Order: sequence, then structure tokens, then C-alpha cells
Amino acid sequence: MSMSDILEEIRSLPLEDQKQLMKLMVDVLTEPTHIAAKTRSLRACRGVGAHLYDGTDAQAYVSQLRDEWDNPA
Repeated sequence: MSMSDILEEIRSLPLEDQKQLMKLMVDVLTEPTHIAAKTRSLRACRGVGAHLYDGTDAQAYVSQLRDEWDNPA
């Protein structure tokens, strides 16, 4: 289901149901687990890009990532 399909479904709901849905979405987005994911320490990123310094071509690396996203194992 695409985002436009979802939006179309939401628009077909009665106004009160739309308001309730909005409240539920805000609740989900402000849950502590959601916020904690955004507030990680910068130190947690240490070494993440280390392989980029080994001579790996940046474009080849990005292309490889995109292939993995399009064709998961």
C-alpha cells in the first residue's frame, strides 16, 4: 500500500476518526523508545565508516548498498 493509498483511506474516514488517528500517531512518535533511537551518543558511530578509508570507491560502495536494498538476501 502506497502513501497516497493510505492518505486516501484517511480522508475517507469521519473527522472524529481522523482526529483519533492523528492522536495515536503523535503518541507513537513520542514514545520513549522512538525518542531514544534519535538520541544516541555520537560515540556509538565510532568506526562505522572505517571501511571507506581502505581505498573503497565511494560510488561503488553506494551502488552496492542500493543493490542490497533492492535485492535483499
